[in-house]
Amino acid sequence: MLIKSVRGYNPTFGKDCYFAENSTIIGDVIIGNQVSVWFQAVIRGDVNSIRIGNKVNIQDGVIIHGTYKKASTNIGDNVSIIESKPISKLKKWRVISNTGEKS
Repeated sequence: MLIKSVRGYNPTFGKDCYFAENSTIIGDVIIGNQVSVWFQAVIRGDVNSIRIGNKVNIQDGVIIHGTYKKASTNIGDNVSIIESKPISKLKKWRVISNTGEKS
């Protein structure tokens, strides 16, 4: 796993997380507990913050980032993001978790 500081921010993550060997986590990223980040997934907190809740599954090839000075990215608890689905340039959005909770 590649962990990289950007703009003075270091990624942090909770307990019992799994990170594939070639996943990448950069900058202003806070990850909750029991999160899995799979092969070739990239979480880029280089231009805005990224917050990821507990029990989140980020599958192969997913790219997560925010929009410079416009939108951070916040992902709630109990969420799966399936293979190779970019999440970016979203000003406002909701995630409905696997348990039916809205965030």
